[in-house]
Amino acid sequence: MSASLPCWWATPRSQRFSNSGLGLKPLCAAVPSERFVRVAVIGLGYVGLPLAAAVAATGANVVGIDIDPDKVKAINAGESPLRGREPGVAELVGEQVSKGRLRASLEATAAANADVVVVCVETPIDPTTHDPSYKALKAALAGLAPIVKRGALVSIESTLAPGTMEGVVRPALQRGSKRTVGRDLYLVHCPERLTTGKLLHHLAELPRVLGANDAASARKALAFYGRFVKAEIHPTDWTTAEVVKTAENAYWDVQIAFANEVALISEELGVDAYRVRDLVNTCPYRMMLLPGAGVGGHCIPKDPWLLIAPAVQS
Repeated sequence: MSASLPCWWATPRSQRFSNSGLGLKPLCAAVPSERFVRVAVIGLGYVGLPLAAAVAATGANVVGIDIDPDKVKAINAGESPLRGREPGVAELVGEQVSKGRLRASLEATAAANADVVVVCVETPIDPTTHDPSYKALKAALAGLAPIVKRGALVSIESTLAPGTMEGVVRPALQRGSKRTVGRDLYLVHCPERLTTGKLLHHLAELPRVLGANDAASARKALAFYGRFVKAEIHPTDWTTAEVVKTAENAYWDVQIAFANEVALISEELGVDAYRVRDLVNTCPYRMMLLPGAGVGGHCIPKDPWLLIAPAVQS
């Protein structure tokens, strides 16, 4: 971000997002909080599908885009393709499809008329180098950029290595769309904070971090996320949002590893690791976790690598 750009997120919230302060009209194109708004969600997995259904439930017209034909077919039949127990998701998908507010498509062009486009694709790491692998992200941006409409808000919810918004996302969108971010195209990074088994609950109830490098993008995004997020939304810049998301998962990784290392030490010394943990936590500001099987799942093992990726690559 340019050093001359004012730190708009440090100003009082009432001043920061007032229409008069930003010179924006209170219309759908400027503030996507009106009941009828067209939304496209790219990627219909555990992040994108509940998001699409929740947004549709606010009265928006939502199209979900995915490359998996079986997933698209299931959603258009009013069924959730997600595995595992996800309270409320299947019911919400069925309800919104039956009301005509939610549909799915295989075509990127389905996002052409969207006021808001949310990208929820996977961002894994290379299993050998541990470098970020942005094949899905770049493909999504390549399909979106030529057809995204002027004045649209694009939100990236995928987890990103710090510097990706500036170095990958913005150039791809500007180059492909021939539009300028912050002037006739608006761009934010609002990383998801979902946990399987609690998708809809976390979508609505957990605080969110919203990264934007200009006030207009932030205002549009706050209006959009305010449709379905009940918790506080914390505005900041792109890179800070990238660091926060990867750091919060790296923190969990470190805490799990620490608890397990202490358990191994305790076992070696013949003491009860659980008793050690209980007594450690009698000290103020200590919250040692229970030892367990180790780190698993999709996000926790990879996100620390995303956090350190800029330092490793430089």
